[in-house]
Amino acid sequence: MHKLTLSSIENVRKLTTSESLSQVTADSPALAVFTDFQIKTPYTIDPDTTPADAERLMLEAHVKMKIVVDADNNLLGILSLRELDEERIITRVANGMARAEITVADLMIPKARLKAISYKELGVAKVQDVLDALSAEGLQHCLVVDSGSQTIRGLISASDIARKLHIPLSVHKAPSFAEIVEAVATASSL
Repeated sequence: MHKLTLSSIENVRKLTTSESLSQVTADSPALAVFTDFQIKTPYTIDPDTTPADAERLMLEAHVKMKIVVDADNNLLGILSLRELDEERIITRVANGMARAEITVADLMIPKARLKAISYKELGVAKVQDVLDALSAEGLQHCLVVDSGSQTIRGLISASDIARKLHIPLSVHKAPSFAEIVEAVATASSL
């Protein structure tokens, strides 16, 4: 057994945070901007949730996207605040759906339309590689797949990358990967 010694913290002023430990740049390993579901529990939502409840749950959790799963935790799709846009709901109503019957399942991006990055590929990529790939697709969020276990391993978010690169964000609109790429290019040329 080792006896621990407690010491004074009188001269200590700051807290260490994950972001203060390392400065992320476009040349940093891509894993620096990756949310690993083996470490952090993913935000999920039931497909039968109403749009109003989905938006409330996202705002309460301070997230802009949730993964839609069924009762057995099987991936069905993703839902972001973008899909909860009032215009999308009005379009459904105009096409004959009763507003009270619209659910997350009606608005989500289904699994069949999603693309993902391989965790193995992400492990050898740089942040700039991620920005380039995802800006070309115009995505705000991208899932990361562990090909070996055929599971969703994690997520990459435009907002997280912008925050880690210290790029100013609009609180009303999530930045696109294209906007982040442009901001990184501008910062690099200064």
